[in-house]
Amino acid sequence: RQGRSIEQLPLAQRSHHIWGRLTELIGTEAEYERSGHFKIARSVADMESLASYAARSEGFGLGLQLIEGRAALQKVFPMGGEQIVGGSLCPEDGQANPRLLSPAFARAAQAAGADVREHAPVQSVEHDGTR
Repeated sequence: RQGRSIEQLPLAQRSHHIWGRLTELIGTEAEYERSGHFKIARSVADMESLASYAARSEGFGLGLQLIEGRAALQKVFPMGGEQIVGGSLCPEDGQANPRLLSPAFARAAQAAGADVREHAPVQSVEHDGTR
């Protein structure tokens, strides 16, 4: 979620809650892990940008933690070099294995009645307004 445009955060937050239910929803957890997302600041300007984003996204519940100073950085990012001045940690962000996730989504969509066609170019997408 960290780094998404502010306009995307409501959907990102909604999705974040759904990701924890992957096994229930699509039959696999797809190696989903909430391991956190750490954005690095290599300059004072980078750190100011991260702080600005944290302020603008504050009402969305990302739980961003701004980390500044060598001692604080060493606790979170010990492999960082001297050029790193800070960072922003979103401890609840995560990722899944796309090689497992994509086919699982396709199977779940088919089970729900979708017509899934692999290796076919998309000409258009339409919605009937009902399902």
